[in-house]
Amino acid sequence: ISLARMRIQVRKKLPQASEAACAVLDSSLIIAQRFGGKTLLHYNIRSGRLLWQIDGGDISTEPIIADSLIFCAALYKHVDAYRRSNGRRLWQYRTPSQIHASPALANGILVVGLEDGLLLGLDALTGAKKWELDTGKNKSDGTTHTPFAGGIYATPVIRRQTVYVGTNDQEFIAVDLLTGAESWRLPVGSKVI
Repeated sequence: ISLARMRIQVRKKLPQASEAACAVLDSSLIIAQRFGGKTLLHYNIRSGRLLWQIDGGDISTEPIIADSLIFCAALYKHVDAYRRSNGRRLWQYRTPSQIHASPALANGILVVGLEDGLLLGLDALTGAKKWELDTGKNKSDGTTHTPFAGGIYATPVIRRQTVYVGTNDQEFIAVDLLTGAESWRLPVGSKVI
């Protein structure tokens, strides 16, 4: 779509019908699909040409494009980094529970929220875990949630060096991006999804 001309430039039918999310950077259109054999596709939006397609798993969130890398979170417990140029996977991080929220990226740290309430900070270049925070411990009311009751279903937001994330435990939490240390938490009275 050309926003300047207000018209469709190229029209393409996806190889399979599915739930999908996308991201755009420069001339790259990355489509992440929920189901099927080839769930991650890279199109050149100027030519409409499919550059590559791979099986990225059951991708449940929006992809992130950062320079030469693409990051995707799959519902069934893994986060992956791919080369934008050829779709080759650089690393995969296996998570202990499902991922329903899109990751967020800043300062070389990929922040991932999990269904069981864990918040992870991963090194974007290597996939190594830099920190982990169990958002269900030390709740503002003094209790600890039962597993999966306090899951993270909302995409974390990063501003400067602070990660802000809402939980299914009806809390909003601020976390240091570099260390994973909790700064504060605020009860909000309803689930944040």
